[in-house]
Amino acid sequence: MNWQTLSKEQKQYIFLGSVVAIALIYVLYTVAGSLLATDEKGAEKVDLEALEGEVASAERTLRKERPIIQEYEEVQRYLDEVSAYFPNEDNRYSWVTELIYTQGRNYGIEVENITELGRQETPGADLAFGRYAVQVNLRCRYDRLIQFVKFFEDDNPMLRITQLSIVSDDKDPVNHSVKLIMEWPTSLSVQQAP
Repeated sequence: MNWQTLSKEQKQYIFLGSVVAIALIYVLYTVAGSLLATDEKGAEKVDLEALEGEVASAERTLRKERPIIQEYEEVQRYLDEVSAYFPNEDNRYSWVTELIYTQGRNYGIEVENITELGRQETPGADLAFGRYAVQVNLRCRYDRLIQFVKFFEDDNPMLRITQLSIVSDDKDPVNHSVKLIMEWPTSLSVQQAP
């Protein structure tokens, strides 16, 4: 198509068509751009709402976590305070026998023997802990036994005396044969001595 051979009217149609085409392209570009911008603002709004929801959820979690952390710290402080009352995990039997024989001498009690009953799981308790038990056979007067048991009851909060039996002796009515089962909590993760 030669521009010079076209009539004036044809040239005007071509020019007008070009202007309309350019205007149409501009309108389409503007409308499409505004639609995309609206979608981005909507997406930004959705992202902002999602972030606000996540922040609120994190704050709720932190509010729940703080009491747990405080309780954990209290339990840790308590365990630090009472750790001296747990049998030494490396050599529980020596620790227990030394404690019992020492207190037996302090209260004038004859400790006949101490038998290790071993470690047992505690029903319904956390599997990380069990019970370390010993059977203690004593000969003593009743009033000294009371002092002996009271000492362990008052000064060793981790100890439980789970069995106490007293048998009188016809030959020595003042002194009695006493059998105690004493238990301490212990960790099941530590291997028991052979």
